[in-house]
Amino acid sequence: MSAAALGSPPAARVPELTRLVLVGSVIADLMMTVPALPERGGDILAGAARAQAGGGFNVLAAAARLGLRGALLGHVGTGALGSMVGAALAAEGVVELLPRVSGADTGLCVGFVEPDAERTFVTSVGCEAEVGLAELRSSPVGVSDAVYVSGYDLCYPVTGPAVAEWLSGMSSVPFVVVDPGPLAASIPGEVLDGVLRHTSVLTLNAREVRLLGGSAPALLARLRAGGFVLERDGARGCTVWWGGPGGAVRSEHVGAPSVAAVDSTGAGDAHTGAFLAALASSPGDGGAGGVVGAGGLVGAGGLVGAGGLVGAGGLVGAVRVANAAAAYAVTQVGSATGPTRPELEAFVAWGGGGGGPVGRRRLLGLTRSTRPPKVGKAPNGPPDRPFKVLLPPLVRMPGAPGRSIARRGRRSWGRRGRIQRRGGASGTLLGGGFA
Repeated sequence: MSAAALGSPPAARVPELTRLVLVGSVIADLMMTVPALPERGGDILAGAARAQAGGGFNVLAAAARLGLRGALLGHVGTGALGSMVGAALAAEGVVELLPRVSGADTGLCVGFVEPDAERTFVTSVGCEAEVGLAELRSSPVGVSDAVYVSGYDLCYPVTGPAVAEWLSGMSSVPFVVVDPGPLAASIPGEVLDGVLRHTSVLTLNAREVRLLGGSAPALLARLRAGGFVLERDGARGCTVWWGGPGGAVRSEHVGAPSVAAVDSTGAGDAHTGAFLAALASSPGDGGAGGVVGAGGLVGAGGLVGAGGLVGAGGLVGAVRVANAAAAYAVTQVGSATGPTRPELEAFVAWGGGGGGPVGRRRLLGLTRSTRPPKVGKAPNGPPDRPFKVLLPPLVRMPGAPGRSIARRGRRSWGRRGRIQRRGGASGTLLGGGFA
């Protein structure tokens, strides 16, 4: 869709996006909860460990669950970890553009999640760290593709320089999205500069902004003309930076829903995947059923409504969708916890769309029905595939005294409107809301 159709800021140039191509790493995650990190030389007893696909998979899954098809331009091994990752990619409908690497396995990330939801990682790389220039050039990528690149891959001595040279040699550069990640300061300067000059969206958290010089406007100046920066700041939301007329830098802060986080792993990935899916969605390709379409999460009566800074379906509207998706993700345990559209709609309808002006029943004012979400067929999904809306463990509703639910774990509404417990202590619903 065109920038005009999006109502985007004048400097932003967003093409019609039809596919997300992730360049680089999808790995295996081994996550466990810990009461605290052990001291050096010590040990500690952790909670149950869970193995799952992670890394770039989190972005692909978040986008696919909201309707943007994905492809992996990277290596997957043939060992046990690679087989697990391959199965996860197939389950989300993601196409592998390169053949499996025979005799090698995918890398592993071990993650420790503390009680405040902060996470710490140790990563052992595998075959995903060696994607060469010839392999990148072997798969056609067009201007309608959103190409996602992670800072992890830019740190690798083979993949990083190959990505920079690959982008520099393109006659028509696609819509490039870069997330420098926790290793932002370790990316070689010439590689980062070579990639950023072709980047349309730089998405990073406040810590990573500090690691790269401490100034979002300075980072904006290093991007492709018409690019923009998304500065994520956890529970405080996200600030969008873009270039205005005459070289002026403009920004808009978009607040985030207030939730009780249980695991922040993959929250930034969920944000990025949902943001791109929202940009790619429009009334023309999904009608009322689209994420950004009229009556959807963005659009008239949706999460943003017609009164947002950039209008229905615009850049800031897509950030609101992304903020809601990331807020949902941190209320779930695991790596790839981005919501499906029914889950996100239920989250928004029950108060997860706060943080700014909204159109759907003025969520910050809590003027919403206490009727539970319906259980039925997923919109735009297979006609024979039922779904249940999973409500997040704890959503804080500002200004709603006496409306609370004390519980842990995940629950879903049954057909008769009862809350069904999925582990953890049982709870009571008071006044129809969550706090």
